[in-house]
Amino acid sequence: MNRHRWRAVASVVAVLLTGAMAVGASTAWAHGETKIKVNPEATAPGGIITIRGEAFGKDATVTIVLEGADSRIELGSVEAHGEDGDFAVSLRVPHDAPAGRYIVRASAKDKRAEAGLTLMASGAQGPTMAEQMQELVPSRPWPQRAVLVAVALALVLGAYLLLRERPWDRSPRIKQ
Repeated sequence: MNRHRWRAVASVVAVLLTGAMAVGASTAWAHGETKIKVNPEATAPGGIITIRGEAFGKDATVTIVLEGADSRIELGSVEAHGEDGDFAVSLRVPHDAPAGRYIVRASAKDKRAEAGLTLMASGAQGPTMAEQMQELVPSRPWPQRAVLVAVALALVLGAYLLLRERPWDRSPRIKQ
């Protein structure tokens, strides 16, 4: 293959990879939004839940409460760290908490966030390991996936078109 063809292939690959990186970098994540995540989202009374919070304010004391239809249970408090006031804490749900749907509320000064939690009756089956792992696998929005697939297909097609043998290129080369 001659030098000009390799340069063309390299140029096409560089342009397509640059476009692919731009697509990957186009996702803008919101920062500064106060929020919490409870894991697992379903457990039995006496189970341990992990709560991760973001943007509660620097060095804030965050109080965590479990609120049900007719019950309010204070689970504890935690110190938020860092400039944004993030935290992570594992707490045990009381053994005598009745089964049902609850809201986990985290509050500090003027910041509040909430997430859902289901307490199942003793002996009830919790989420499977696959369901829990599903939360850990990052997923891209479908338009971003479609663009990445289109870029990959364009890369393959471009390489094929540049590297295929053309009938007019089969003439013998004259060596000098």
